[in-house]
Amino acid sequence: MDLFRITKKQYIRDLSGEGSRRFGGRWNEQGTAMLYASQNESLAALEILAHTPISEIPNDLSLLVLSIPSSIALKSVDPNELPDNWMDYPSPHELARIGSRWVQSGASLMLQVPSALVRTDWNVLINPAHPQMDKVKIKEVFNFQFDSRIPE
Repeated sequence: MDLFRITKKQYIRDLSGEGSRRFGGRWNEQGTAMLYASQNESLAALEILAHTPISEIPNDLSLLVLSIPSSIALKSVDPNELPDNWMDYPSPHELARIGSRWVQSGASLMLQVPSALVRTDWNVLINPAHPQMDKVKIKEVFNFQFDSRIPE
């Protein structure tokens, strides 16, 4: 399975989840390290656009393609079991508790979660403290830039 991340070049090879640990996120509480990835490049790009004003998007972005063996189980969150307001921004704290508990349980390397931006797409959370983390490999790194047709 290939997963995709877009971030600043200086952090592109950092798979520690340090950024999410320091700041928290939709699916993790501050203090819980987690790596956020998307199942396709377009969703990874949309995540950047949703969280950063276009005028503030850095011009030093890279796209990371992670390769994970298909033999590693992908646990999934059922959207029907989430609170009705799970897609809201800011997100309900219950989502961060779900993700943080999952990391702390060590139940799996990856947790597939529904995208709040595109109902039919999925993001994948990676637990950097999981024993199978050594199976996560950097497949490719590309320079990434948004098309100039995206208005500021």
